[in-house]
Amino acid sequence: MKKGSVTVYMTWMLAVLLSLFVTVIEGARQRAISIQAETAVDLAVYSVFAEYNRALFDAYDLLFIDTSYGEKNRFSCACQKAFQLLCK
Repeated sequence: MKKGSVTVYMTWMLAVLLSLFVTVIEGARQRAISIQAETAVDLAVYSVFAEYNRALFDAYDLLFIDTSYGEKNRFSCACQKAFQLLCK
């Protein structure tokens, strides 16, 4: 056995193990980013569904979103007109 052959072997093994470790860490990082993106989309969808008009949903199973937040403007009037048309 030549002098230094163990050092070369250990260097190669360390490089292989380090690359494997870095690959696993990178995969975990990408999966965490993916989960964060899915969670953000779910949160946005739930936020939108929280704003629908409950009366229209109960009566007709329609998800009509009222963006007026209780104010009298064109959106709330449109919501009221749609509800009145559907109630006829």
